[in-house]
Amino acid sequence: MVEVSEADVGGGKLAISALATEIGAHNATIDCLAFGKEVSVKFNHTLVLEALAAITTEDVAIEFSGSSRPAIFKPVGDNDSALHLIYPMTVR
Repeated sequence: MVEVSEADVGGGKLAISALATEIGAHNATIDCLAFGKEVSVKFNHTLVLEALAAITTEDVAIEFSGSSRPAIFKPVGDNDSALHLIYPMTVR
């Protein structure tokens, strides 16, 4: 079971990390188009996977407005698809 999923955006990179006590940690970094301030957000991984699975376009836009505010996941180029609003987790 994944305990913490975190996304860090900045400098043209999206870094995603996940931690599962029984399995260990995984980190991945991909290039992205990033605008605005750098942000670090923790999400429930199940909600992110469900949103990404429902988006059928090759590119996905993720709009952040801060680390404690919800993010919007939406397909790029498909104006008829639904938006996915995902609230961040508070990990203490």
